[in-house]
Amino acid sequence: MGKSSVLKALYRTYTTTSGEILFNYDDGTSLNIATALESEILNLRKEHLGYVSQFLQVLPRISAVDIVAQPLIEKGESQTTAQEKQKRC
Repeated sequence: MGKSSVLKALYRTYTTTSGEILFNYDDGTSLNIATALESEILNLRKEHLGYVSQFLQVLPRISAVDIVAQPLIEKGESQTTAQEKQKRC
């Protein structure tokens, strides 16, 4: 399995035929991405996972930090705070 396939399995745009993909939450619980309900996957994507394809078409004047910070801005963070958090990752 290639790198892109692994990432797509984690984001569950590819499904698995066997095995587990465990996402561990900060509270100690975990979610098996391979068998999770669609509603659980949507929540995981909304709250915890982000994915930017290498083939994403964006305007060349948009920085990578701005692209990655966008989900935090959509959750209510200021642009400055979101960018600072992304620079620390």
